[in-house]
Amino acid sequence: VREESWVHCDRCKRWIHQICGLFNTRKNQDQRSEYMCPSCTIDERKRRGLTEGTSSTPMAEDLQRTLLSEALENHIRIKTKEYFDIAAKEKSEREKIPLEEAQKTVEMGGQITIRQVTSMDRKLDVL
Repeated sequence: VREESWVHCDRCKRWIHQICGLFNTRKNQDQRSEYMCPSCTIDERKRRGLTEGTSSTPMAEDLQRTLLSEALENHIRIKTKEYFDIAAKEKSEREKIPLEEAQKTVEMGGQITIRQVTSMDRKLDVL
């Protein structure tokens, strides 16, 4: 089994799975880039009083769409809508308020974006 790649945080010294830590090995070919894990990045932003995002790192919606990512997004979008419709109906009945008012209070926070960041065939030998 091929081992996944990890990256070492230069601040807290923790090891982070490269994909989870959004570390791009193509931009670090000379092995000289400083890397700061997501936890240290949040701590640094809080220390500096930054509340808005300033990253130039591409976000999920900037990455290429795939058939898998579209299928997952559509499935989650449908299931999430079903969940919030039921929650709004229950709240409307429980609190005796109009359904439209209940829907405003149980809305989802924002759009969900899913991207496939890696795909590889693996052969596992089972003994």
